[in-house]
Amino acid sequence: MNWYALYVETGKEDMLQKIIRNKYSKKQHIETLVPKRVIPEKKDGKFYFVKKKMFPGYIFIKVKMDYYFYYTLKGLPNFFKVLSTNHKSDYFTEIPDEEMSHILPLLSKEGELGISELDITDSEYTVTSGPLKGHEQIIKKINKRKKRAKIELNFLGTSKTVDVGIKIINIRT
Repeated sequence: MNWYALYVETGKEDMLQKIIRNKYSKKQHIETLVPKRVIPEKKDGKFYFVKKKMFPGYIFIKVKMDYYFYYTLKGLPNFFKVLSTNHKSDYFTEIPDEEMSHILPLLSKEGELGISELDITDSEYTVTSGPLKGHEQIIKKINKRKKRAKIELNFLGTSKTVDVGIKIINIRT
């Protein structure tokens, strides 16, 4: 079984994930994932934590993919295609395990990337707890005012920058 990325209508990811689970989980072993991130947003002067999709318009699916299963997926509503890196000959391309091994450890069992706590000293930072602990090398930028960090993830051979929520514990100068 390998991971694949399904390209679906943005905003319909959760609905399609439920359809796939209900329709196919009895016939074969399938794992589906719509990665989400918890980020702070400011409204009326207060910060609220909201859940947003890490990769809008994508569902990750772990399955033994064959052409029969591919064509049954094509019949689903709001489904566009299975991503492929070779547009000429392949209908679908698996996501390399190396790329998924960077994404999956960051997520909880529910598929969420939660808030990480940071300790900042001058221009250096240390992740004290949360999903980014031990993954400091993927943090590219920290925005203290917005309480967010930009992380860089590889996704099907391209680099994607994703905003994630942080909580700053200490700031020392």
